[in-house]
Amino acid sequence: MRRAAVKAIRAGKPSSIATHRQHTAQLPVQAILFQRRHSAGKPQAPQPAKARSYASDAGFPQPPPVIAQQAQMAMSQGLALLAQGDAPAASELLARALELRPTADAHYNMGVCQLMLKNTDRARAHWLSSIQLDPTQADAFVSLGNVCFMDQKDSQRAIAYMRKALELAPRDPEIMFNLATMLESTGELAEAVEMYDRAVSHGLEKAQPFLRNAIAKRMNPKHK
Repeated sequence: MRRAAVKAIRAGKPSSIATHRQHTAQLPVQAILFQRRHSAGKPQAPQPAKARSYASDAGFPQPPPVIAQQAQMAMSQGLALLAQGDAPAASELLARALELRPTADAHYNMGVCQLMLKNTDRARAHWLSSIQLDPTQADAFVSLGNVCFMDQKDSQRAIAYMRKALELAPRDPEIMFNLATMLESTGELAEAVEMYDRAVSHGLEKAQPFLRNAIAKRMNPKHK
């Protein structure tokens, strides 16, 4: 959700979601939206996506160069503050970027900021606006899924959002892992095992103990 912290600023050519997750270890604790926690016998909390700067202008009206530059500056400064954990100050700059250039990424980043400010409903509204503008935003679907799962306790809607994210990024092992944890929590062990196994096969080693745990649960008569 998506998935663990604020994304490093991304400009120009888009790159994979998984690549940006490599930056999370460099971020402050305040930037963590859903921190992964291991708990015996329980799946980890899913991980939300991270904030980003303008990745692509495709499909969006082009503002005058001066306006575009001002929006990019506000976005970059807002994301820098967000990475430092100063969500209130970041909110003002991200709101300015959104006013100047209301793109999918601008809405997405404001959603991340609002979640850090514990304004879950506002965060969700911005992420919904993000996918309305650009329905290919896997990160936004991940974040929506995590909010549904962690805050609204709506597992079925969370799983639906995560399935959509995986459809958009079918080789992303973090999404597979997040979906597996949700499926496991709802007792859908057969598919959870499949998703954990796919995550492992795509190089996510930390999924291995969860795969073994889910297999053991599935073999337990109490879960049949």
